[in-house]
Amino acid sequence: PDSEHPLAVAVVDTVVAALSGAAESGLGLDAQFANWYRHDGAPWQLDFSTPLLLDPAGRIRFEPWGFLQEYPLPLRPIVYRELTALAPRYLDTGYVLTDVLVGLIRQGLGAWCDPVVRIARGRHGIEISPAEAAEHYREEAQLFPRLLRLKRLQRAWIQRTGRRYDSLLPAASTFG
Repeated sequence: PDSEHPLAVAVVDTVVAALSGAAESGLGLDAQFANWYRHDGAPWQLDFSTPLLLDPAGRIRFEPWGFLQEYPLPLRPIVYRELTALAPRYLDTGYVLTDVLVGLIRQGLGAWCDPVVRIARGRHGIEISPAEAAEHYREEAQLFPRLLRLKRLQRAWIQRTGRRYDSLLPAASTFG
């Protein structure tokens, strides 16, 4: 872990720059390190599954039907409601950088949290909390395995009934 690591600095700098006009553009960002890679010396993000393009009223600009099909039919309205409530948070730089810390903890890279905190504070004056990130992680660690079980139940139902659709999300997650 190093607060001068070029990728860590580039990701934090890019998040701050990308979200500087997020309220106007409606473009949110899921900035977890698992979504980044270096190409020609620059940070690039690759994220196909996070619907974070919002209209001026804060609503998702497209219907996330593919995302919702992963869940049993009775739960889709609930998942949609939660998704629409969560999406606007990804326009907030502090929230997104805290979520970066959550992702580091989830990937077993919690030692990188302090360097990311130092980069955010030192380069941009943004305060983020590893303790808050750890709490978010604990909440996610309870929620995401349940969601994964529901998605598996949905897939089993599809297999039994012969109904088919293309899956947009992986069969496993970092939570199990």
